[in-house]
Amino acid sequence: MDIYEKKAELLARINAAGEERHEMLPELQSLVSELESHGNTISANLKYMLAELEDEAREADMDNFPV
Repeated sequence: MDIYEKKAELLARINAAGEERHEMLPELQSLVSELESHGNTISANLKYMLAELEDEAREADMDNFPV
């Protein structure tokens, strides 16, 4: 699969995932790394989504932290 097809497919799945979209963070991080390794510029939208998922994953981890 072409890297741009992978990007489109992953972004569609993230947008459809709802509250559980933070679980796709590793896939998005891998995609960003792959894009960078091929010399592609990472768009502001993709960087923003990455930051959002990182925040959501951190919040989910904190929700599961024992008190």
